[in-house]
Amino acid sequence: MVTPHIMSGFFEELQRRKVYRVAAAYIVAAGFLIQIASAAFPAWELPNWSLRLVIVLLLIGFPIALILAWAYDITARGIQITPTTGAHRRRNLVLLIITAVIVSAAAAQRGQISRGSAFPKYEQRSGERLFR
Repeated sequence: MVTPHIMSGFFEELQRRKVYRVAAAYIVAAGFLIQIASAAFPAWELPNWSLRLVIVLLLIGFPIALILAWAYDITARGIQITPTTGAHRRRNLVLLIITAVIVSAAAAQRGQISRGSAFPKYEQRSGERLFR
């Protein structure tokens, strides 16, 4: 069982390693890329699965970005390994990976639900406009 003290140490470590900043920047950049792709791909007559591929790749990249943010710092002297300070290094890394995978899976599931029957599909057949 995870105690509140362990979780507060985990969140403090996330803040010290600037994982929150990377997560926020990744979400903003991924949203921007999805918006650009959703506008540009139809204009380029790319197949529908290409936008889904971009979204899936961005979802897969989220945990990877958080792990890299955990392990490395970008400083004025370049990319350096983040110094460790806690005794629970492995546990914190496992918690980070589990959290990132759950967030990515939840975002993917939310995308599946929102593409359901909430919005009717618009089709045009032989001069008629139909909602399906």
